Amino acid sequence: MRFFSIPQNSLLEYTHHNSSGALFPIEKCSNNIPTIAFALGQERTFACDDLVGQSGRAAPVREWWQSAQFYQIYPRSFMDSNGDGIGDLAGITSRLSYLKELGVTAVWLSPIYTSPMADFGYDIADFFDIQPEYGTLDDFDKLVQEANRLGLKVILDFVPNHSSDENDWFKKSVRRERGYEDYYMWHDGYKNEQGERVPPNNWLQAFRGSAWEWNEERQQYYLHQFAVKQPDLNYRNPAVVAQMKRVLTYWLDRGVSGFRVDAVPWCFEVLPDETGRYPDEPKSGYTDDPDDSSYLLHIYTQDLPETVDMVYQWRKLLDDYQRIHGGDRRVLLTEAWSPLDYVMKFYGNRTPRALKCHSIFSL
Repeated sequence: MRFFSIPQNSLLEYTHHNSSGALFPIEKCSNNIPTIAFALGQERTFACDDLVGQSGRAAPVREWWQSAQFYQIYPRSFMDSNGDGIGDLAGITSRLSYLKELGVTAVWLSPIYTSPMADFGYDIADFFDIQPEYGTLDDFDKLVQEANRLGLKVILDFVPNHSSDENDWFKKSVRRERGYEDYYMWHDGYKNEQGERVPPNNWLQAFRGSAWEWNEERQQYYLHQFAVKQPDLNYRNPAVVAQMKRVLTYWLDRGVSGFRVDAVPWCFEVLPDETGRYPDEPKSGYTDDPDDSSYLLHIYTQDLPETVDMVYQWRKLLDDYQRIHGGDRRVLLTEAWSPLDYVMKFYGNRTPRALKCHSIFSL
């Protein structure tokens, strides 16, 4: 696989030419020249590298992530250590030396958390534990220990937008338990002229159909911008913000070197009006299929400014952790399949609130 750098103005030519999943922009490195990389296949490799400055001077000393070769692993299909036909953490550990021989310097693990697997592990039932088929927390600690011995970094997928509907947080929210009433996005919905129950508005999920699902026990609709089994967390609730920061800190304490943040643009939605009604999204004109996500322009459910502020808080958490505990810089990779002007907000600049995320890419 070949990697190369291009000038910043050339990046604009590639940013939206990624329908094949082949091109995505990478972090601006120390000389402010962004990098893009080809990435193909389920197990992907990508790099962030510098060029020698146009003045001919050698580039300054780089941090580890600026020249890293990242290798993505989907644990379920990578390496089975016990013969049950399912990949696991022990299997990954057994192959780390092989990855090092290939030139890999950092391993990105797709979700390893407890999950009913409705969406390949991106529906998380417990953010603080390991999917039993993959092993145990002890197995994970051994993986990190072996990676450290080999000089490899380990980063995890962080899935902040939603949980599984089998997560205890959601179950408690359904029951309106104290402290969890507003952990998710709930709404009464409405009755139409025929007296039939209808969703709060026309919002669509990414996987076709309404983004609202009726919960019989709670007698309300909940928002799910992805699968029905992936209810959206409510980031306007400070308890949710604090909880997800605890998730990050928990895995930092177990030795990870950073996170790839999944589905960043969906974390916030607009507030309802004074009557509690959420606005309908306008039609896009791209398709005549009313169940297709692209039928609407997602101006109220994606790419809101509050999301950038939230990612800034996560970036600060990682920086504060490094300041307190030492070690190399913890990276934050953000997935942002969004308009260029919004994506660029994640790159950062020379202002104090620069996000400086270490990678921004569209998949």
